[in-house]
Amino acid sequence: KDNYKGLRKAQLGAVHAIASYFTKENSNQALVVLPTGTGKTAVIMISPYLLESRKVLIITPSILVRNQIAEDFRNLITLKDINVLPEICMNPNVFELTDTKIENHIDTIKHSDVIVATPHGAYNLSISTEIKGEFDLILVDEAHHEPAKKWREALENFTNTKRILFTATPFRLDNK
Repeated sequence: KDNYKGLRKAQLGAVHAIASYFTKENSNQALVVLPTGTGKTAVIMISPYLLESRKVLIITPSILVRNQIAEDFRNLITLKDINVLPEICMNPNVFELTDTKIENHIDTIKHSDVIVATPHGAYNLSISTEIKGEFDLILVDEAHHEPAKKWREALENFTNTKRILFTATPFRLDNK
């Protein structure tokens, strides 16, 4: 058991819950609560494969987290290290939206599989009629921030897009 490679029990439970949840009709938003340290990033990374998504937007709370998730997705090392994906698996084309002026990046965004952005960048994507309809999955990391204005507006603008909100803390001190 010390050299076991694969998903942990909490991750397996989350993966199965996500897969079954989106088989229900009219199910377009799910909340996944995973305790700190159980491997939320791996579940975030598996979700597009599980739901057979073609274009994914990941919303992160900070530049640091945005950088980490973009890098993890670029090489899929987290999933390859635990043998969830084979070493020869083709890596997705990942674009890290580092500024909020999306008009400078339209072609890159259109040709990317995964776009990782902070809430302001995600909001600007959500109001772009040229881009917003291309996303079929939105993944929100640290979803307890979702009640904040820009987070909420960004998600509301992606009306028909599947969304999965991930958090370790589903309740905020302000009760939102």
